[in-house]
Amino acid sequence: MNARRPPQGRNAPARTSLSFGERYARRAWAGLASLALLVSVAAFGGSPSRVLFLAAVFVLACQPLFRRRQMFEEQRRNEVMEDERDRDIRLRAAAHARAVLAAGVGALAVALCIPAARQALQASDLALPAVLVLLVIAATLCGYVSEIAGYRVERR
Repeated sequence: MNARRPPQGRNAPARTSLSFGERYARRAWAGLASLALLVSVAAFGGSPSRVLFLAAVFVLACQPLFRRRQMFEEQRRNEVMEDERDRDIRLRAAAHARAVLAAGVGALAVALCIPAARQALQASDLALPAVLVLLVIAATLCGYVSEIAGYRVERR
């Protein structure tokens, strides 16, 4: 039986282990994308669900605790944590996230000045809070994308 051997040389895939920050950013991005979907369904679905919306807001508020817990687990396994490169990448990603959030809040403020948009945002009890939560989630998602891209650039 011929066992296929992995390619070697130039065609071999790069076998680099991902750092804690990159692994966490990838997992958190996937989790936040599904949380954005949950908030959208809870607020703009057929019948808005306040309980589902509040549960999503609670999960979003607990996000820093999730990172701290994951760091604790990595340290328990004696994994290498963050160095200066990781902190720099995370700070740049946080700056991008803040910029996206500021732009989103500015766009929302402009939208509230337009009567048709204001009426649409006041159509249901959860519309405006959901838009605000989705802005926070979108900014955080952009921060994680920036962090993942920063690690990818550093690897090259």
